[in-house]
Amino acid sequence: MIKKLEKSALVAIILSSATACSSPTDANKDNFKAAINDYYELKRECVDIGKLPVTTSESKNPTVLDEFEKLGFLKAEKTKIKNESLEALLLGEGPKQLSALKYTLTPEGESVASISSGDKVSFCYARNEVEDVIDFTKPTESEGYVISRVSYTYKLGDIADWAKKSEILQEKNLRLRQAINKSDEAVSGSAVLVQMSDKWKHGNLVR
Repeated sequence: MIKKLEKSALVAIILSSATACSSPTDANKDNFKAAINDYYELKRECVDIGKLPVTTSESKNPTVLDEFEKLGFLKAEKTKIKNESLEALLLGEGPKQLSALKYTLTPEGESVASISSGDKVSFCYARNEVEDVIDFTKPTESEGYVISRVSYTYKLGDIADWAKKSEILQEKNLRLRQAINKSDEAVSGSAVLVQMSDKWKHGNLVR
């Protein structure tokens, strides 16, 4: 009995030592999974709506902007714009005032919006998450970097409730609709990962 306990303790010490010696720069599935998930955290699935504020003529049918107003992310104010279309000019109508809506971000919208360096606004609804790292190549040097090519599977996760519930957004945005309809399906993916000084990094994030 004592020998069995001593053996168990020895195994525990060996496993603990192995874990303690592991490094974020090691080539293993856990580190590669973390690197790809870091990339997906930065590259979320989003609905792009362009620059704000934006003014558009009123539509009889609900638009993406109308839906985001309904969700509380945008505020719509009634205004007027000139109709300077070629059709109007050909009909001899000339420029005339049309009813329009000016859309701006609400405080709630500002809290969830992603704004690019070009001031383009997006509302992100989900991110991909790695399910399993299937295989990877032995790290080799390429163009001054140490890289590994990784094959994995992933699913769409962390889906916002507003994206799941909005029929208008799913109707208007094909990518969103397909992503949500197939969110339970594991998808195959591949990536080139680069070994940095402190961890592995997705190749698309390395300049």
